[in-house]
Amino acid sequence: MADKLVDIDVCSSTACNFCINGEETNPHLFLECPFTQRVMQIVFHQRCNVPPSTWFSWYQWLTDLNTRNIHNCISILAYQIIIYSVWRERNNTFFREEYSTPVKLAADCLHLIKCRLLSSNWFATESLSNVTISTWILDGRLASSPVVLL
Repeated sequence: MADKLVDIDVCSSTACNFCINGEETNPHLFLECPFTQRVMQIVFHQRCNVPPSTWFSWYQWLTDLNTRNIHNCISILAYQIIIYSVWRERNNTFFREEYSTPVKLAADCLHLIKCRLLSSNWFATESLSNVTISTWILDGRLASSPVVLL
């Protein structure tokens, strides 16, 4: 990651762009960095359990999930969106010097999760409980547009 950019003289430091305290490695950037952990806390708060913060425990958490359970599938989707968003934010801070906050990035992640769920065929094929719908889709912080469920 940052070490490769140092090798080709694009940057001079391997420090994490978000917290400056850690070296930018995959485990740090995607699991251990306080910035990423705050994004995860906001996204997963009152929705499901926050994923673990070490590679091994994360792998165990992921492999233990029953993917036939819609709540687990949504948790995996949310985690994928967070990882992608953190990577994009890292690139924005590094290459464009555009900075965001964990709260803003979490709001963007929640919006992407909502859009993905609304565009999926889960509504047609799965019976989503009212709790799932209200937790991930109709959350007051996300309900910027009307949602019509048939």
